[in-house]
Amino acid sequence: MKSMVRYIRYSDKEHVVDEATAELDTIVREARANEEVSMVYLRALEREEELKEEGRNIRDQEKIEEMLQRGKQPKEIADFCGYPMELILKVEKGIS
Repeated sequence: MKSMVRYIRYSDKEHVVDEATAELDTIVREARANEEVSMVYLRALEREEELKEEGRNIRDQEKIEEMLQRGKQPKEIADFCGYPMELILKVEKGIS
């Protein structure tokens, strides 16, 4: 079991030490060589990045909204936090 965990963690030939890890290594190498699998993987990575960016945008908008509700002026927020004035004004308009 330890050899399988090491192989999964490092995924290299050095950690192929028995029949089970050799079989897993064969499957992994075939999958990596498959163009369709690569495309699916790349799409998944792109989607993950999109979701992260969306999350950062939501977080930024929530922080701006919070500061505006605490009485901070748009210029203060832009100067202190570095958020684009366009974004701050958009958020301000949305809560008005």
